[in-house]
Amino acid sequence: MLDLLWMFQARIEDLTRYLLDQGVGPLFGDSGAEYAGPPVMSPHFFRALYVEPEARTAAILHERGRCCTCTAMARCARCCRISSPWV
Repeated sequence: MLDLLWMFQARIEDLTRYLLDQGVGPLFGDSGAEYAGPPVMSPHFFRALYVEPEARTAAILHERGRCCTCTAMARCARCCRISSPWV
């Protein structure tokens, strides 16, 4: 399952770079993690299956001066120990 996740994550990263090269932005959004968030899924799996891939995409956007939003029913800061003034 993780191999499939990272295969699609690579596609998302390629698409993100393509969109950035085309001048898309400044704000990107992502939603859908509510199906994987605690308490449905343990914090460990939530970090592995959502936070880690999302952080890679966010890093690409931030390197190019863009912003992103992430939507999850669970507060990411509480279940993933993310330090952010916006969470």
